[in-house]
Amino acid sequence: MKSKESEFSKPSWIVQYPELVFVILASGFGVLFILLVPPFQAPDEYAHFYRAYQISEGRMVAEIQEDYIGGYLPESLLATALGVTKGVPYPFAIGVSIDTNYNIDKKLTLSDYTPILKLPVNSQKRVFLAFPNTASYSPVPYLPHQLGFMIGRLFNLSPILQFYIARAFNLFVWIGLMFFSIKAIPILKYVFLLLALTPMSLFIASTLSADTFTNAIAYLIISVFIRFAYDNNREIRMKDIFILFVLSTLLSLSKQGYYLLLFLFFLIPSIRFSFIADNKYRLLKYLIVFLALIIINLSLIMLWSSIVRDIVMLPQSYSPNMSAHDQLSLILSHPLTYCRTILNTFIRRHFYLDQLIGVLGWLDTRMPTFILYSYFIVLVTTSFIEKDKHCVISKFKKVLIFSIMILTILLINTLAYLLWTPVGSESIDGIQGRYFIPIFPLAMLLLYNAKIANQCINIKGIVFDKHLKVIEYIRNNNIVFHLSVVSYSVFTLSLTLSILFRRYWV
Repeated sequence: MKSKESEFSKPSWIVQYPELVFVILASGFGVLFILLVPPFQAPDEYAHFYRAYQISEGRMVAEIQEDYIGGYLPESLLATALGVTKGVPYPFAIGVSIDTNYNIDKKLTLSDYTPILKLPVNSQKRVFLAFPNTASYSPVPYLPHQLGFMIGRLFNLSPILQFYIARAFNLFVWIGLMFFSIKAIPILKYVFLLLALTPMSLFIASTLSADTFTNAIAYLIISVFIRFAYDNNREIRMKDIFILFVLSTLLSLSKQGYYLLLFLFFLIPSIRFSFIADNKYRLLKYLIVFLALIIINLSLIMLWSSIVRDIVMLPQSYSPNMSAHDQLSLILSHPLTYCRTILNTFIRRHFYLDQLIGVLGWLDTRMPTFILYSYFIVLVTTSFIEKDKHCVISKFKKVLIFSIMILTILLINTLAYLLWTPVGSESIDGIQGRYFIPIFPLAMLLLYNAKIANQCINIKGIVFDKHLKVIEYIRNNNIVFHLSVVSYSVFTLSLTLSILFRRYWV
């Protein structure tokens, strides 16, 4: 009998335990990301910091002061933000007038941290800080942050130290959830590893962004649906349904735009449900479980939306050209015009695909072009190579996956169009490529084909028989391939570290 020590001393463990490979890489590079990226140098990180701290004080709903949305927070939080953003590009959105120097060539120094390291929180002295873009978020995606703030209060730490501890908890909760995601999914494990370790994904995970928790929950619920659908050795019991309900509510209360992922439920054959024993009413019971899942989540979304309704609708006061009501009327009365608006958005802002892989900082630090393109090539190749002969995704289920992906993209665009785009605009404002990270796995599932090596592809008289034999050969000798994937990921993340170091410190 071989010991675990000898098992892990061989390269084969990389193939057998990709979730452990992920933990090692994400932990090592993630901590370095936390240290290299200065505070508030990720999209909306200042707003996430303010909103998370507000929740940590027990105030779940943001406040409104005149035309501003945010809350009364300790003035030391503002002093911290100003202290570590001196001379660094940083778009403040606070309820006071501040003259910021937007110069990308200026860098921070360690001496900039000295005045604020021992700055007391002083909760008695407060100022109103505006953060309209995160004010409507529920407390759910900020759960990891609260652990950091609890420790900070316990030891009476300064705001900047609480900031970094909250960043660390956000990262390691994400790593834990992604570990279970990779472990749970029966196929495309290395594709999930690559998706989780894109420079953009790990960069967001090492900041205070609420998207960190949202992305991890989305990946985990996709993995669970795929496992329930294709793990032939597993019966779905009531405890599994409970897990689905918990994950789905966490996802729905993190970001409503990904609600449609719940329709992946239809990937699961009804015969898998062990508690549906009566064949006569099997389909009815199957649909009842699905409807319960949908209704509960929709009710939670509507409940939170009703709580923050005034907050969500207030941003239109920042511009007389914004009106969710008028935008909705325009969509209903001129649907073709709205379709053209969506098309214009993706044509004019083709950088969404770049942002999926790596446009870091305040979207001002772009990874090299060869990384952006090669990462897509590696993802697509790995999706083709990885297979499980017991797991075949039918054409009907791929149509379902494709429909969910497209409809989710449309939903995200529509929410941005209603809430953050001037009426009649020819393109949609407020959309960033990172918003599509939670549905990125769906695109890779569409490429998965366990039978490709047994087929003969003929395109315009060209037969790709030998190419398919190459794929089958790699599948049967996948240790070298997976070692190459890991090496590529290490190279990409090392290059990312170098780029971040030059961007902020050199």
